[in-house]
Amino acid sequence: MEVTSRYKITNNDPNLLGRHPSMHEIMLTRKLKALASAGGKARAAKLTPEQRIDIAVKAASARWANTKEKEKHELSSSSSSLV
Repeated sequence: MEVTSRYKITNNDPNLLGRHPSMHEIMLTRKLKALASAGGKARAAKLTPEQRIDIAVKAASARWANTKEKEKHELSSSSSSLV
């Protein structure tokens, strides 16, 4: 089961598709999100500033690499359509 928005749940079961979640499902989802957030904060608290910088630099370079690949793809597809 995957929560796609605040009120809709996507499920493989066609009988449950598009229904409103129960209060139990909503609370469980909120608790799971809070636990995930707490885990990230605990991990960040253990890291040194240098380690956090290294992680941030790697993440930023990965995001920019994806952007550059998309730009190359868009340029190559637009130039081929002009010919």
